[in-house]
Amino acid sequence: MVGAIAVWARAELGKYCSCSVLAGSPHHARIGKALNTSDVDFPAPIAEVVGVTLDVNNLDLEKAFWGAALGVNVQTEVEGWAVFELPNGGTMDLQQVPEKKVAKNRFHYDMRIRSGHDGIQRLQDLGASIIEHITKEVREWYVMADPEGNEFCAILQNTHFPGDDGN
Repeated sequence: MVGAIAVWARAELGKYCSCSVLAGSPHHARIGKALNTSDVDFPAPIAEVVGVTLDVNNLDLEKAFWGAALGVNVQTEVEGWAVFELPNGGTMDLQQVPEKKVAKNRFHYDMRIRSGHDGIQRLQDLGASIIEHITKEVREWYVMADPEGNEFCAILQNTHFPGDDGN
């Protein structure tokens, strides 16, 4: 699960960073053109993602859900803030905010569910809801929402994307 988050984040952020996998890709060309560079002189990364923060209203509820879903405990907590250190070295932070979620998230987590449909049921038992079930050729995933409605994709173990080893 956590590895899938890292793979997705690297792929998404790689659109804006130097990466040999992206050389010659449409994203690389688009960003290179915007920066007036070529594939040869694409600039070095400006930044590195070390963590992702999710705004929440009920910090205790979301800590319980995400801790169980990711299989990790909160490592650091201060008033209104909790940090999960992920096995890949990054962090997932929860930040308590007063405003309610009012629209679809523009950013979401992609998580590989290693226990298949049983894992989907476990997420539901923790308070997640299914928004949509998608099956396409060799791809199967669920668009889900955590207890406060923050969307994420739950990708089943048997789903393979281009360049994905399936783990």
